[in-house]
Amino acid sequence: MYSQNMVLSEGYLDGHQGAWLMQEGLYRSVFKLFWDEGYQIHIHQNGDEALDLILDVLKGNMEINPKRKSSNNHCSLWNL
Repeated sequence: MYSQNMVLSEGYLDGHQGAWLMQEGLYRSVFKLFWDEGYQIHIHQNGDEALDLILDVLKGNMEINPKRKSSNNHCSLWNL
């Protein structure tokens, strides 16, 4: 399930780009739901494209509710 699933903007050598475990729209809405309720969000992310999404979602929510906290507990990046 997890082999070569990092979501990479430039993809792997064989052409695939990894696999999202949650679609972007669902991720944005679930993140906002918990963010607005004041939960501290802990994120596990793999790949540079996934990090771009996380940072975009975090920035947007921080502009609305800046006093919330989150952490990225596991981060894997790959860019050749």
